[in-house]
Amino acid sequence: MSIFNPSTCKGTNNYLKVEGVYLLLIFYYLDEYWVLGDLDVLFEIDDQGKIFSHSSYPEFTKYDGLDYINVFDVIKEMK
Repeated sequence: MSIFNPSTCKGTNNYLKVEGVYLLLIFYYLDEYWVLGDLDVLFEIDDQGKIFSHSSYPEFTKYDGLDYINVFDVIKEMK
């Protein structure tokens, strides 16, 4: 069941599952939180801790199936 179905400027939809677990990159700037990279950087974490991108870009899909902790480590190194 979907709880979120925004149409992006790219003409695609993104469905989030009830009780799903997601990683979405945000940053804080000028007293506001901003989503970094729109829906391309939305990752879903399954019940086994594996991460899957909602993007079609290879730069993001290369993490599909990895343990989410490994992806967190990559993100931390990007600072």
